[in-house]
Amino acid sequence: KFFSESYDVVITDIKMPGISGHQVLSEIKKSAVPPIPVIGISGTPWHLENQPFDAVLVKPYDLEDLLEILLKVTNPI
Repeated sequence: KFFSESYDVVITDIKMPGISGHQVLSEIKKSAVPPIPVIGISGTPWHLENQPFDAVLVKPYDLEDLLEILLKVTNPI
């Protein structure tokens, strides 16, 4: 779906059936031009350390956390 549509940001969980968030990140980072921010979501954020996600959202999270991160990655200052 990613390659047939246009997106401003991608939010991916780390553990999913069939593909991991790390694989999603890798595919997007090597093929997206211009670069698309990728937010990783996990209940175990230490699994995201040293990964090139643009931001990490820790479960459980609330709407304010999500909005803050979305603003950060889509409007960098």
